Amino acid sequence: MKTVWKQPLDITDIQQIYLPEGAEILSCAMQFNLPTIWFLVDAEPKGPLVEHVFRIAGTGHLIEEDRLQYIGTVHDVPLGLVWHLFEVTDE
Repeated sequence: MKTVWKQPLDITDIQQIYLPEGAEILSCAMQFNLPTIWFLVDAEPKGPLVEHVFRIAGTGHLIEEDRLQYIGTVHDVPLGLVWHLFEVTDE
């Protein structure tokens, strides 16, 4: 059985969050003025939490990391900004 978790992110370049092993990213969007990611996880997770590293870049910002997996783009309507969300990967 699965359940959906969400995690709001700070608007900062790099940040880490810890999720159950096997968590699957579903989508990202703005919620309550913060970029937020939704994950599909086991309803009764077993084992340790796994660190995931995320990179948020605004349109036009320089991106120095090489191994990034694009997750999505969110629009910060009140500020008129657009944020692009990536997961930093080892691959």
